[in-house]
Amino acid sequence: MALLLSTFPELAELCRLTRTLVRALLERTPELLGSWRDEVEQSGLKSLQAFVDGLRYEWSALVAACSTSWSNGPTEGVANRLKLVKRQMFGRGSFELLRKKVLLAA
Repeated sequence: MALLLSTFPELAELCRLTRTLVRALLERTPELLGSWRDEVEQSGLKSLQAFVDGLRYEWSALVAACSTSWSNGPTEGVANRLKLVKRQMFGRGSFELLRKKVLLAA
């Protein structure tokens, strides 16, 4: 790994910036996100800059995810379970059967 990073300085910069983003998300520090975004814009790494451009549309949600303890995980879990049951029953039952199956599983 060290040989790769020393041979390709752009890869080393990409690793450093990626680790900074992961640390900001895991430690829930929105201030670090802002400085990370500025560093990426100055880096010259086109693919990472394109990623940041995509994040720009959802930046407020990303900052909120780092600064609040709220999570929509339980809601996503219920939706995922419902979709799984629906896929398993595809073409084999009515809406009423699907409704009963979902309500009995809860």
